[in-house]
Amino acid sequence: METEVKGSLADVKRLVADLRPTTLEQLGLAEALRRYAETVTQRSEGALKVRIELPDVLPVLPSAVEVAAYRIVLEAVTNVARHAGASQCTVAVTVTDGSLCLAVTDNGCGLPPGGQASGHRPQGLGLRSMAERATELGGQCTVGEVSDGPAAVTRACELGVDVVLMDLHMPGGGGIDATRQLAARSPGTAVPVLTMFDNDESLFTAMRAGARGYLVKGADREEIVRAVQAIAAGDVVFGAGVAARALAYFAAAPAGGRAARPFPELTDREVEILHLIADGRSNLDIARRLHLADKTVRNHVSNVFAKLQVTDRSQAIVRAREAGLGTTGGS
Repeated sequence: METEVKGSLADVKRLVADLRPTTLEQLGLAEALRRYAETVTQRSEGALKVRIELPDVLPVLPSAVEVAAYRIVLEAVTNVARHAGASQCTVAVTVTDGSLCLAVTDNGCGLPPGGQASGHRPQGLGLRSMAERATELGGQCTVGEVSDGPAAVTRACELGVDVVLMDLHMPGGGGIDATRQLAARSPGTAVPVLTMFDNDESLFTAMRAGARGYLVKGADREEIVRAVQAIAAGDVVFGAGVAARALAYFAAAPAGGRAARPFPELTDREVEILHLIADGRSNLDIARRLHLADKTVRNHVSNVFAKLQVTDRSQAIVRAREAGLGTTGGS
């Protein structure tokens, strides 16, 4: 009897889930989402402000797609309200080449280590049901977050994601090396950088590594969402304050077919030392050759590593020789 009751309850739950919500039936997808956003904002007494971004004209969608989209948004925003500790949440709805895309972002702190919210059973926070709804209609729901460079590369290649929002400073080699590896191993994955560093060295190093955009963490959520959407569509995006310097850098490239000096973020002395590092010379050899104190050379080497976003001598040698310095070329 108990088994039969449980089975009946499961059947009822499936039937209820398949029903078209009354709000959606009466208002349509666009207005239903707006009403839901208003309701969440009001219930939280303004602690969580939910914003819906929609195209000017939302095409007529199959009923099953509207129901799935509506329920996915409800589940995602519920997760934000319960677990993210966020004050803002944006739901961006776009339609590209006949495909509906939902992007839900927030300014919260995410989940604690281990991926589960404390006090809740490990049910995936509704992500599994969201993914199932999308899969049933021939779509996909992909959500991922990693804490180091190698994991970012591995995870992105496994999932075949369209966009990886990359931080520059992470354990395991950092974002620059991860960006370079993704450009080689997964050319279809666009990598915009999101970082607190807005200096020229970080900007140009990221772009040479294959980044398709550069945003500083002071950017608001709407700017980040728009940038990710544009980059996913094939554009290259620079954040405010970065674009002008990037354009000036490329406009200042030498004319007449001459290649620009490699590593413009390095000083002339640092390039000279990197050239000698690429030749396999030790710090002591470099000090003797350039008539510098050993401590001075160590400081220069440390600066070179920091600017190139490398962690050791072998990585610096690879970067240098790829640019034509050292025994394989250069002067």
